Amino acid sequence: MENRFKEFLPPLGVFTSGLLLGIFVKFPIYDVETIAVYWLYILLGIIGIVIGVSFRDLLRTAIKGIRNGILLTLSVIIGDIIAGFLISLILRQGLNYSLSISLGSGWYSLIGPFVSFYNPYFGVIGFVSNLLREAYTLSLFPLIYSFFGTPSIAMGGATTMDTTLGVIIKYSGIENSSSAILQGLIITIILPFILPFTIILH
Repeated sequence: MENRFKEFLPPLGVFTSGLLLGIFVKFPIYDVETIAVYWLYILLGIIGIVIGVSFRDLLRTAIKGIRNGILLTLSVIIGDIIAGFLISLILRQGLNYSLSISLGSGWYSLIGPFVSFYNPYFGVIGFVSNLLREAYTLSLFPLIYSFFGTPSIAMGGATTMDTTLGVIIKYSGIENSSSAILQGLIITIILPFILPFTIILH
């Protein structure tokens, strides 16, 4: 809390100083806008320098992120399919519902209504189980990551591009952000096309 407060002080102090100068000194608005435009140009130039200096590192990180993101996506889908088959066998439930729910990948707002259209009972199970997957990722990712490293991102499924991205970056590092975003994005895109085929299985 103390560190966050210290980070908040500099921008607050600068804003307050500018506010007081504007109130008491009364700078011409045209001059202020001109200064702001030129200062923006300077900031853009500084950003360009930073990107240029670290371009190779950024490119290498991006390529690695794409590769890892695709591998993570494949592991999520394969793992979900295996889980669906096992759940169907162990609980002696229909393969179509077990597979659809396990492939939900934490996207409870899609799986719940989709499965409910065919069976309200399994729709509720799909909603709750995928909601729990997101909750477990948020709460358990730090622990799981300490044992398994980058592959732990797979546990978040489709949620790694939004709700669980923050905790993933915090504990696995910014270098894994592109992998997590790509995993969540691919799953989010392909899932609506996969589910209609799984629900017709028997």
